[in-house]
Amino acid sequence: MTQQETRESVILINENEKIFSIFHAPINSGNKTTKVPAILMCHGFAGQKTGKYRLYVTIAEELAKNGIAVLRIDFRGCGDSEGDFINTSLMGEVSDALKGLEFLNDHPAVDSSRLGIFGRSLGGAIAVIAAKKFKSIKSLALWAPMFSAESWHEKWLLLKKANLSEEQMKKMMVMNGQLAGEKFLTELFEMRLGDELASLKETPLLHIQAEMDNIVTVEHTLKYKQFRSGVTAKTEFISFENSDHDFSNFRERDEAVKKTVSWFINTL
Repeated sequence: MTQQETRESVILINENEKIFSIFHAPINSGNKTTKVPAILMCHGFAGQKTGKYRLYVTIAEELAKNGIAVLRIDFRGCGDSEGDFINTSLMGEVSDALKGLEFLNDHPAVDSSRLGIFGRSLGGAIAVIAAKKFKSIKSLALWAPMFSAESWHEKWLLLKKANLSEEQMKKMMVMNGQLAGEKFLTELFEMRLGDELASLKETPLLHIQAEMDNIVTVEHTLKYKQFRSGVTAKTEFISFENSDHDFSNFRERDEAVKKTVSWFINTL
């Protein structure tokens, strides 16, 4: 089998904690005269750099085959990275993402003018916020990205009024098997991506939604469509009718991967 990529472990440091990452480089990136585009991958809430069904590995491999480098990171408190999840915050994950972008920006094999970000679920929101802060992101691809947590905030307020016990409240703060801290929830409930999306009107954006997703529902998609209406940059909304939040439908997941790879090939 012909080798089409090299893969290496990378350790980034943020606030004295280690962020464990994997860097995929196209096999031709060793040529000093040819720099390659690159993307950062942002996993979802309490996720990790491999992804369910090894989704992020698959996308990274396909991108590398097509000449695009990829950095997959575990946000602090997730996967192999240092830190406790209960101490993480929304802006802390954004900070981790920016560290990843700095790594790509400074990498000798990467063309720093051709950086993109892939994000899924909450990682999609992290990608949007990081793109605004980094200022030179050339393309975004988002799967089931969050826009806000307004509906969850309303439910949270109702539960707090119900005078639940401390133990019952802790159970309500467990997501994906991880206990979220008050700081994370406060920032999450305050998050609205209107300003960020408005600032990215010249950045190409691919949005992929699963119609059977009962976590990040189509209401989030409608918000993205609202803020992408009339923008000059290339924008594409794709919907898969048989997929859930995890894109469990193999056929549609495979098609979404192909669409994502093609998107970055054409926009980076």
